[in-house]
Amino acid sequence: MLRKSILTILIVTITLSLMPPLVFAEDSAENELKPKTVAVFKNGYGFFVSEGEFETENGWAKTGSVPEAALGTFWLGTGEKNVLIEEAITCLEETTKEINAISMIELLKANIGNKVEVIVRPDSSIIAGILKAVPESDSTSRTSSSMYSLSASYHPYSDAQFVLISTDEGDVAVEMSDFIRVKFPENHSTSLEVESKEEKLKFKVPVEAGTATLRASYFRDGISWVPSYLINIDDEKKASLTMKAILINDAEKLENTDVSFVIGYPNFKYAGIDSPLCLGQTLAQFVRTLQRGGVPAASAGAFSNIMTQTVQIAPDPRYYDSGSSDEDRYDYTTIPGLPGNSESDLFVYRKSGVTLDKGERGYYPILTDRVDFQDIYKWDVSGSDSEQQVWHFLRLINSTDHPWTTAPVLVVNDGSVPLSQDTINYTPKKASTDVRLTAAVNVQAESQEVETDREIKKRWYHGYYDLVTLEGELYLKNFTPEKIKIEVTKNLTGVVLESNHEGKAAKDGSRLERLNPNSSVSWEVTLEPGEDITLEYKYRQYV
Repeated sequence: MLRKSILTILIVTITLSLMPPLVFAEDSAENELKPKTVAVFKNGYGFFVSEGEFETENGWAKTGSVPEAALGTFWLGTGEKNVLIEEAITCLEETTKEINAISMIELLKANIGNKVEVIVRPDSSIIAGILKAVPESDSTSRTSSSMYSLSASYHPYSDAQFVLISTDEGDVAVEMSDFIRVKFPENHSTSLEVESKEEKLKFKVPVEAGTATLRASYFRDGISWVPSYLINIDDEKKASLTMKAILINDAEKLENTDVSFVIGYPNFKYAGIDSPLCLGQTLAQFVRTLQRGGVPAASAGAFSNIMTQTVQIAPDPRYYDSGSSDEDRYDYTTIPGLPGNSESDLFVYRKSGVTLDKGERGYYPILTDRVDFQDIYKWDVSGSDSEQQVWHFLRLINSTDHPWTTAPVLVVNDGSVPLSQDTINYTPKKASTDVRLTAAVNVQAESQEVETDREIKKRWYHGYYDLVTLEGELYLKNFTPEKIKIEVTKNLTGVVLESNHEGKAAKDGSRLERLNPNSSVSWEVTLEPGEDITLEYKYRQYV
């Protein structure tokens, strides 16, 4: 244990002024496919169209990487009329790459042939000579089973246990665990070359020599966008709606790329299965993935609706002409709006010239618009011990030229007072959606329910059941200084017999095998300041 502890604090004494700067070798940007356009979906996938110019020899050209495409979505073309891709092959190619030495083994490996002085345990003796060799294992563990390209963080010499030093008395093998200090009295190197295998895509075109354009289209994961809305209530009837997108790019470097933010419900059945053209999986792994179906869940967790879509259209939506003009004053900076249009059942916003490296995040304003809204109060009553709470909602009417996607929404008043944060559900044009604001503490709500009649053993249904008649009252009083509209829904189990104030009864048509159906009674009432009302209903159920 002591030997291991000492090894972890091994000191390498090197004159720092002689050390060259630590610079990692970078991959050449040549011979690479570069994304020209990408349609980004909210579920973590994107559809890329990439292009590149490649030198040909005998009709063959070679790319520097293979896109991680989903099954059935990887297609190749030349971008030129009547010029087709005749053949394409993915292969492993031996390459040599220079990496920076970041461990003792790599530093020693980089200085084979140079003078070295090693102070070793247990008596701090010095072994000086020419560094002759740093033996390495022939184990295949150096090659990653899932990725063949060698990155700057992958260093294959971690399994060496000793080094060989040529001294005046002969060659000496020194255990790495005995090292106390290493010194290079003369010139030394801090980088070394290593061999690796990299995945390449070779393709053939009917052009013997010159350059060829390769266009690849494919669907892959690693990219997504997260929308959000800001509602600023700065008028009695209209509000300012602002939308932005956060682009999450863990897929590929985007450079002057046209990005489409997609709203809708995409259907890509094999999105979770890698194309067999990619070399990161064996045939057995590919077959097993096909057998499992390979389709990942669209999302998971409490906030999964933000990554997909949730539809909620408020009852009896009304469409209003916003009547807004360029002279309308916004408390937040007006966003001109990205161009958008409908593609079949999808809607896209397009942003040109996006440059975003892999691993980076981007913030992009989408639009600002003026929308109509209504103040709505709701009371949902379920069971006999219901929450006696009325909630204040904001009913937004989508009078814009585009649908709204499922996203978080922050509601503020006059741009300075936050009112609530909720979720805007997918809302088509001319429809409306409700956003919960606050508990309506100035609206009193009380409910009670009593049994008024019972017929003993009225029905046999795997046992005898009594038929019970119940009557209920829902009391509301408006203590606000304004006239308010309240939507009340009473959910119950049984059959509704009657209700007052034009209450509308409805019966759920599902689970018809049940003895008692699920039913509801709903009212829409308007209360002046100080006014109260009692809503009555009557229903029967077997118990």
